[in-house]
Amino acid sequence: MRSILEELNALSPMQVSGKEFNQAAEHYYRTALRRKYREEGLSFLEEDIWTLDARWAGENGTYGEEVRFALQDRSPLDFLLTVKGTFWKKPHRWTN
Repeated sequence: MRSILEELNALSPMQVSGKEFNQAAEHYYRTALRRKYREEGLSFLEEDIWTLDARWAGENGTYGEEVRFALQDRSPLDFLLTVKGTFWKKPHRWTN
């Protein structure tokens, strides 16, 4: 609620109309909070891929044929970092 109130420059929800507060809350949920959760989710995925990357490479440094094909001949971590960079640049159907 603190972030919503900051966006409204108010100290209490009672200082603004219900409609105004609800609009600010919806805006916060659709932008800042969603962005925070996306970044957090990608961060967890990146950590997991760091761990998996070593396992998937195996002793001889090669990936299974299916994994190489799916990741366009990149390591899982390299693929994720490429996709992650593109993810933030492209508009998505769920953004305003």
